[in-house]
Amino acid sequence: AATSSTTTTTASTDNSSTTTVPIRKNPSVSLPLDPMVEQLTLLSDTSWKMSLNIGREQGTWMPKDWGVSGDRLLINLQIDFTGQQLYKREDFLGGLGGARILKIKDNQMTLSPSVREGIQTIRALEGGW
Repeated sequence: AATSSTTTTTASTDNSSTTTVPIRKNPSVSLPLDPMVEQLTLLSDTSWKMSLNIGREQGTWMPKDWGVSGDRLLINLQIDFTGQQLYKREDFLGGLGGARILKIKDNQMTLSPSVREGIQTIRALEGGW
């Protein structure tokens, strides 16, 4: 098991109380995942085709000079949500954390044609999720 219990006594102004505090035997073992992280693992070892349509939207809080041309950035890519750990060790939290490797098929994405240019293939690197 990754945890054990120890009993400590703490004094308060009214009386003394006994509290059980969990102690990690092996700090390199990650703590149990919370329910939200467990739901995210449903993506592990799945492949997706993604299409992104990026541009200025009505009512945005963006500065007035951003995206004024009305052009949209249309991106298509195929990604794999792997179950492989992104980091060998995550020092801040004292464990491996939940970050996983995100792979992009053929390390490329396609920018759809715009008014100014035709289809472009752009090199993309893997990252994390």
